Amino acid sequence: MLALVPAALSQTTTAQESDSASSDIPEEIIVYGKRSLVLLRKELYTAEEKFFAVFNTFNSDDDFDVECDYVFRIQAHRRVRECKPVFLKNYTGRNRCRLV
Repeated sequence: MLALVPAALSQTTTAQESDSASSDIPEEIIVYGKRSLVLLRKELYTAEEKFFAVFNTFNSDDDFDVECDYVFRIQAHRRVRECKPVFLKNYTGRNRCRLV
């Protein structure tokens, strides 16, 4: 009779372990967004503008200021927003003058 008691206890511990293991698995959460893609893009644009404005105010060298422009890309067939530091714009501008 005593030999059966440890076997019964070991079965209950494995059952508890399997219950705790199954409770560790996170539940599936589904979120339906109410914002449109256009609104999200606008919020992203506003957040980028604020970020670069703060960055440019704390930046001591004006060559490292970041400016954003809309440029036309041939591959995209539409305007694309491009943010570059001023020194990079000046460097590419000087190289374009050399090619002409």
